[in-house]
Amino acid sequence: MNKINYKFLEMILFLHFSFIIISCSTSDIIGIKHAEEAYDEGRYLTAITYTTEVLAKDPNNYNAALIRGKSNLKLNNYIEAIKDFTFAITIDEGFDPYYYRGRSYLEMNQFENAGSDLEKAVRFDSRNVNALFDLAYVKTLMEDYESALDIYNKVIEIDPSNSNAYVNIGNLKGRMGDSESAINYFSKAISVKPDDALAYFNRATEKLIINNKPGAIEDLSKCVSIDSKNISSYFLLAETMLQIKDFKGAVENINKIISLDPQNARAYYLKGTAEFAINENDKACTDLRKAGELGYYDAYDLITKNCLKKDKKKSKR
Repeated sequence: MNKINYKFLEMILFLHFSFIIISCSTSDIIGIKHAEEAYDEGRYLTAITYTTEVLAKDPNNYNAALIRGKSNLKLNNYIEAIKDFTFAITIDEGFDPYYYRGRSYLEMNQFENAGSDLEKAVRFDSRNVNALFDLAYVKTLMEDYESALDIYNKVIEIDPSNSNAYVNIGNLKGRMGDSESAINYFSKAISVKPDDALAYFNRATEKLIINNKPGAIEDLSKCVSIDSKNISSYFLLAETMLQIKDFKGAVENINKIISLDPQNARAYYLKGTAEFAINENDKACTDLRKAGELGYYDAYDLITKNCLKKDKKKSKR
């Protein structure tokens, strides 16, 4: 009777199971690679399909859970994303799952949960500017302005040329009623990024608060020279010009609004009021009627006071 060679049998079984493990591992690696490529290309449903297949074979695959969560976040499937990131955290705590789960909570307006996760993410990577910005934003939404200021100042320590940090500090100072400090921070933003249209716009609004209308007009003029399609800037510039009785300048800027948005009822209304001030009454009445037709019904009060009498005189002739 032949004797069984147990050592040979053990070696065969070892090689067999090793081949199975290597095959599964290789399959997972390929699946993750395909998922990453799909995610990077914006094919989020495909990425979810690949990662789900990987997790079916390897339930503790951290990368698959993370990529699926990020894909669900991109697709606004926030609850599913949170489940995936929570699962990833149970496998391996780190910056990514806490950061992206925090972003998911933020999208759902769950600010306390978002803040908690973003704080944990920052503990893992204290120099991650994106996480710091998101955390400061959450603190701002929760009206914890002092904490938000501290976080933005950390961003500036990391990146002194970050104009967005200076702008956001300026916004916070404005909310806190300190217009002078706000103006200083907007000026710092402009010094590091001279073409920052938002910084000019925000500095102009603070200058208006302290009644510096010439300074506001200067900033708003610079803003529209940088961003020639910014309707809000044109409006504020035109309204400020109306206040200092620069009616022709107001009309010029309102015409730019109309060229960008021909159906803007408020623009026609403001233009009509400015034209009355410089005695261009026929143009004013035409623009006010256009404003009324587009739904700006306050225009009809001015039409009744200033245009109907003229129409009656013309009809008598």
